[in-house]
Amino acid sequence: MPPRLSVVIPCFNSEATIGAQLTALAGQRTTYAWEVLVADNGSRDGTIAVANSFADRMPSLRVIDAAARRGAAYARNTAAAAAHGTALLFCDADDVMGDGYLEAMGCALASQDFVACRYDFRRLNVSWLAQARGGVGQGEGPAGGYCHPTLPYAGAGGLGVSKAVHDGVGGFDQTLQAMAGQEDTDYCIRVQLAGTPLVFVPDAVMHVRFRDTISGVFAQAWAWAESGAYVQRRYAPEERPPAMARTVYDLARHLAWKLAHIRSRGDVARWIWLAGWCGGLVTARRRLERRA
Repeated sequence: MPPRLSVVIPCFNSEATIGAQLTALAGQRTTYAWEVLVADNGSRDGTIAVANSFADRMPSLRVIDAAARRGAAYARNTAAAAAHGTALLFCDADDVMGDGYLEAMGCALASQDFVACRYDFRRLNVSWLAQARGGVGQGEGPAGGYCHPTLPYAGAGGLGVSKAVHDGVGGFDQTLQAMAGQEDTDYCIRVQLAGTPLVFVPDAVMHVRFRDTISGVFAQAWAWAESGAYVQRRYAPEERPPAMARTVYDLARHLAWKLAHIRSRGDVARWIWLAGWCGGLVTARRRLERRA
């Protein structure tokens, strides 16, 4: 039986960007029945008003009050619990889905229980700071990496999952959101360890928007590295990293080498990201060692 799709969009003070995502959603053409749940995490700007302005174009749109606890994980879980669909599509309020997104993801979910779209980094990122993240999008690089050596993972802004599978793993881990990231990576790993493989859908494209300030790039890298270290320790507790002094020395030397070889603004952007990543990793390592 074809799935009914519930599109879940967590948001917090997203007035400036959510309209573009909802416009793209309203223009989708698909054979699958669908609804939209905008999970508001306590916005203090005009986010809800912008969302409600699309009600005439999307009668199935609902704004869900998800303000009781701060964080995208809580907002996603709250909206998922209220969803009527047999499959959930998680999207972000600052991205823009490509043409045919719903049809491609719906088709994939008709035969698979856990899927991820392809990310495009070019359309929404014109600042030189966009080069901090490199050019390889989700679903284009090798599987596994920092948080798990073999299992692939994807951003929550482009995931599709059967509601039964989502409920079976208890949704997104809300304890990780206190560290501002990687709850989606943890989610992907848990779903796969529970027996449901992750399948990438190259025909479904999500245009992703990066941070466009130096402080934003640095802070996001820091948060991802910090929370990623906790996820990594969760799934590989027997693997002990080098001593803290050695880690700090190696990271500092690597940063200094990269700084000395800066030749372009793109190199500067990548150095900013690396500096934030190193800071977050060291912070996490110190906390983990104190707990051990």
